[in-house]
Amino acid sequence: MITDSLKQSCSSSLLSLTLDRCTNVKSEGWACLSDVLCHLVMLQELSLAETTIPLESIWTPLLHGCVGQLKKLNLAHTKFSANKGNASCCNKVNRFIVTCQDLNHIDLSGCKLPPDVLKLLLSGISDNILLTEVYLNLSFCELGISGIRLLASLLPSLTNVTSLILSSNEGEGELSTLLTALHGYKGVNHLDISDNFKLNKLKDKRFFVKTLISLVEDKENTIQSLNISNLKLKSELNPFIGCLAYNKKLRELDMSGNATLNSGARVLAQSLSVNKTLRKIALDNNQISLQGFKDLAAAFSLNTTLQSLVYPYQDIGSSSRSNEIASCINKMTSVVEKNNSPDIAGGDLLLHQQYFILNSSENLQLDKAVVNLYDNLTKAQGRKGEAFIRKKKKVPTATLR
Repeated sequence: MITDSLKQSCSSSLLSLTLDRCTNVKSEGWACLSDVLCHLVMLQELSLAETTIPLESIWTPLLHGCVGQLKKLNLAHTKFSANKGNASCCNKVNRFIVTCQDLNHIDLSGCKLPPDVLKLLLSGISDNILLTEVYLNLSFCELGISGIRLLASLLPSLTNVTSLILSSNEGEGELSTLLTALHGYKGVNHLDISDNFKLNKLKDKRFFVKTLISLVEDKENTIQSLNISNLKLKSELNPFIGCLAYNKKLRELDMSGNATLNSGARVLAQSLSVNKTLRKIALDNNQISLQGFKDLAAAFSLNTTLQSLVYPYQDIGSSSRSNEIASCINKMTSVVEKNNSPDIAGGDLLLHQQYFILNSSENLQLDKAVVNLYDNLTKAQGRKGEAFIRKKKKVPTATLR
């Protein structure tokens, strides 16, 4: 039996223990394992994901043995029993978190946390001044509207959480409340709110996107990585995509699964031709056709900072012109590979980049905005830039249809 083996070994020197998917842990086995955990004072990583151990029973042995060195705790998809709501369990969760000295990775995804447990968990994290740069995964926890509201109310005090995963929590309209709470918050640098929308009303989607734009443009926010995939925002996401042109903080963006179509691809192409901060982007499953990928390929050729592209398999597979699309994507990936070259890094982006001049009358306002931006950039570069922009015949143009 595994617990007997652990007892016979030098348990005090064990650094990592993984018992994932042990679905036959009965009461006697858990009693032995609990006794072992009480003595694992040097343990740094513990994973009990997808086991049949009652979640409320785990905290006591952890509190007795693992608070000193434990850095990573994975309890994903571990369930509470019928006594999940009792005050004793909540207090044990809080006491363990408050007592930990080095914990920086907490995965409770799929644990279906009741509000009282969630509150004391978050309070424990915020109250423990020893915890820094905490990764907190609360995806698939069925937080719902009440849970998201609770999280939003406590968020200002969670300054030690830098990665927050909240995907698939049925947050619906309360995601806007969460984003509002993040304003002026100097903590989270990776935020995942994917797979949360079930709203069909345009006004709700537009309000969410407006709040999202306000957040990423907030001078105080520290978000560098954002996952908004599978929110099905469609063309309502385009204003956010457009604001990426001038964003100087976001380095990674996952916007896949939003059905933005070719109109979204056009706006993204325009933003990528100017943006010099994004390093990684995922845009699959947006129902982009060949023309959209042509626009993106042209934009990628003007970008010198993107270093990673998640390959859009779904959009390729769903198109009747998959070979032509694959050719465009190959051009995009070759640019990404080139951007990873040390010869490009640190170069003068203004001299490397060319800018879209959209010639169609329907895009006249966008043309003017791009030209004005280019003028401002060249003025900042001095007389050399001014002389360059006067020679319009030498500035290559790319027409987006």
